[in-house]
Amino acid sequence: MFCQIEVVAVWSKGDLPMIAQQHQYRRRPGIFVKGQDQAGGNQEQLRPPDANQFTSEPTHNLKTVFEMAQRVTIRKRTPYNTKSNRRRVVKTPGGKLVYQHLKKLATSPKCGDCGTALPGVPALRPREYATISKRQKTVRRAYGGSRCGDCVKQRILRAFLIEEAKIVKKVIKSQEKGAPRNRPTNGAGIRVICTVSPKSRQGENDVPALRR
Repeated sequence: MFCQIEVVAVWSKGDLPMIAQQHQYRRRPGIFVKGQDQAGGNQEQLRPPDANQFTSEPTHNLKTVFEMAQRVTIRKRTPYNTKSNRRRVVKTPGGKLVYQHLKKLATSPKCGDCGTALPGVPALRPREYATISKRQKTVRRAYGGSRCGDCVKQRILRAFLIEEAKIVKKVIKSQEKGAPRNRPTNGAGIRVICTVSPKSRQGENDVPALRR
C-alpha cells in the first residue's frame, strides 16, 4: 500500500530531522497514534519515523523505464503490411522476441443454393486442394461437392412436383378435346351473339343481336 505523506515539521533534537517536503514513501502500519491532549480531547499524533518505517526507494525500476525495447527483424524481404504478409510478435522460450509470419485462413467450399459450408469437405487453401485426392474433395451423393443434402432434397421434390403438374395439364387438355364444347347461354336459354357491322363508325356502340 502506497500513500503520499506531506511532512510539515522538523523533529526536536534526538529525533530524526526531516525538512518539509512532499515525497512518495511506502507506508507501514503503526505510524499514526491516537491519544488525548491535556484538555481530554482526542487527537491524532504522528510518531517520529524510524529508520525501518519509511524507505525512500522509488516504486519503479529506472532500468526498466529507460531500457530500449528489443529490436525485431523481419524474416522476409517484403516489409509491406499486406493481406499475404501479415505477422505478429512472439516471445520464444529463451525470452527473445521474433516475428511470426501468418498465413491466410482457409475457407470451406459453400453450397451454391443456400451458401452454407459443405459438410465432409475439408477447408484448405486452393493450392492444397491440388494435392489431395478426389474422394476427399467430394461427398458420395448427387451434387456431393456442389450442393448440400437439404438443397438436393428440395431439388428432387421440386422436380417431382413439376412433372406431376405437367401430367395433370396433359390429362385435362385431353379431356377438353374429347368433350363437346357448349356455348355460354343466359338463364332464359337465349344465346348471346355479338355482331359487329363493318360500316360501324368509331365511337358508336355496337348492339348485340338476339337469336332464339
